[in-house]
Amino acid sequence: MTDTVSTDFNALVVGINDYPYVHANPLRGCCNDAERMAALLADVYGFRVYLLLDREATRAGILKGMDDLVRSARPEERVVVHFSGHGSRIKNPDGGTVETLVPHDSGRGKHPNRDVTDQELYRWLLRLSAITPYVTLVIDSCHAGGIVRDLEAPARGIETDERPEALSEKVAYLGNDAPQSAYRDSGPSGWLPMSDRYTLIAACRAAERAREIEDPATGRIHGALSCFLAEELTRVEGRFSCRDLFERVSNRVCTRFQEQNPQLEGAWDRELFGTRHLPPMRFVPIGSRRGKRVEIEMGAVHGLVVGSEWLVYPPGTHRTDGAEPLGRLRIDDVRAVRGGAELLDEVSPGAVVAGGRAVETARPAGLRRLDISLPSDDDVAELVQRIGRSCLLDPAYHERWDFAVRRLAPRDRVSDTTPVPQLGRLTRPTWAVTDGSGRLVMPPKLASSPEAVEQIVLNLEVLARYRALTDLHHPDPEHPLRGSLEIELRRRRPHDDWRVAEPEPNGSIVYEEGDFLGIRLRHSHDKPLYVAILDLGLTGAIRLLYPVRGALRPLPPWRDLTLGGDDEEGERLELYVPEELPYPGETIERALETLVFLASTEPADLGILAQESVRERLSGADGDGGPETWPAPAADRPLATLLRLAIVGISDRDSRAPISQASPELWTVTTRSFWLRRR
Repeated sequence: MTDTVSTDFNALVVGINDYPYVHANPLRGCCNDAERMAALLADVYGFRVYLLLDREATRAGILKGMDDLVRSARPEERVVVHFSGHGSRIKNPDGGTVETLVPHDSGRGKHPNRDVTDQELYRWLLRLSAITPYVTLVIDSCHAGGIVRDLEAPARGIETDERPEALSEKVAYLGNDAPQSAYRDSGPSGWLPMSDRYTLIAACRAAERAREIEDPATGRIHGALSCFLAEELTRVEGRFSCRDLFERVSNRVCTRFQEQNPQLEGAWDRELFGTRHLPPMRFVPIGSRRGKRVEIEMGAVHGLVVGSEWLVYPPGTHRTDGAEPLGRLRIDDVRAVRGGAELLDEVSPGAVVAGGRAVETARPAGLRRLDISLPSDDDVAELVQRIGRSCLLDPAYHERWDFAVRRLAPRDRVSDTTPVPQLGRLTRPTWAVTDGSGRLVMPPKLASSPEAVEQIVLNLEVLARYRALTDLHHPDPEHPLRGSLEIELRRRRPHDDWRVAEPEPNGSIVYEEGDFLGIRLRHSHDKPLYVAILDLGLTGAIRLLYPVRGALRPLPPWRDLTLGGDDEEGERLELYVPEELPYPGETIERALETLVFLASTEPADLGILAQESVRERLSGADGDGGPETWPAPAADRPLATLLRLAIVGISDRDSRAPISQASPELWTVTTRSFWLRRR
């Protein structure tokens, strides 16, 4: 433990080798993990570390450390918790299990269970994330039942505790109102995702075991995850995200132990142990490779087609401009959520590896693009050329168009015939983009700005992806999942109770600023479904409300999924009109917001759909976006169209016809819109 015990710390590091009250695999590397991570956090990243080792890491000691983190936390502060030790499970009265971390003083058999449960960790996260969203958890333990006796690579796991009394002490800590069997999305790691207000790096999936290895550089034993994580932390330079680092660490762990798959959940693209968001280029990860065969983590549900060609870049690549590709692939096998490819060439033998970032370079033609009206004068030549290179936009010189771009000259007065009159007097040439009614769809931009054209095009592509999601529907009105989703919107006004959001006489559902949104969803399909909920914001932003990215767990039939409905149990969904609105010359009394509910029999990562608003891009967000964005195929597969729009690729000149590829997955989509009124 640190020499001076203080509640003024922002990193809690726990390492436990010694478990006197359980019969389990002996552990030798957990204290080494903790000491190494504590030193890195303090010396390299400037954290104030509280270190608990072995007999200091009791249940009471760990819970006190967690509580002290909350008490000492300051708004926007970075917080880290690292745990190395045994993981286990406790059986619920209803037959299910909860995941646990095993403290030094917890036992089995005749000894009381003093494990720290996922529910306790979840409640603690709610309290902490209400103060700061910059929370990182690293859990290097098993979440699997059973004991593995592998002396070469000991596993960090203890058998499931099936004693009825095992949860009693935890109920007292949580409070009597804590649910013991409510459905929640625990993600593949076995822990409890909540929102993008934290990042979790877990050593393995819930049904796997975390291994120990000997570090050849020091001869000391460490957990595989902690060992490779520490090594990579000493190598990286510059700005890097949790995803960037995780790709390197995960690949090394999986290469050493094929049965151990680390998991990343929560805020993937936040700077590791930092506060900045680092937008990645849009790409598809390489899953595995054997010989000349490569698996790509994308399939028919994403719109992958046979015959498309891809370039593969190193893990951590943020943009393709100037980057050297590792190799080239051609897709020859498309399944529901995975694809197979032939490796055509690579820069050196073995260069293409799992975790590489694949970007499409050639695909069938047949595109649905937004038509952009442009003035026919020399001042817009650069804009016309840039829109012509976009895969989502087309210049339009006819009466039918989606958005209009105007380059406005300086003016002293405004009349009824003045273009975009809401901008009033102008002292310098200005770009303005409007819809068919003349309403601004993004803030104006000075024409003298060197980034103006590129930012306008990027914003138009944001609106194209937004519109694709708004228009999403299943092409078959009699598809098997039709009507299987039951959705209830709820509302709680300040100082009021939760109520069902009943429509007004005109059929509209209306919320006011400051109201809390609640969602209750269940499905009647006879098998589990993967459910995603996306929020289409008022400024073109798309937010993945559920699940946390990386947490793909199916919802059982007839089991309720609730969001934002209980302030004690989940993240509050408070409604407000973004401060970016209204645009110049506008007044907003109310605006329409839309929720999109997607359900499928196969898992698919919908986090790739999330995007910033057009306002955020114009106000200086780091959103270079890499190369152009994928277009929508002509085939009538709306889900494939939607997900295809979300991935960034490189424009191609391939005129081949699309290749039809059947997919066994079932899916459905439902939207719910409501008006948000200023209070």
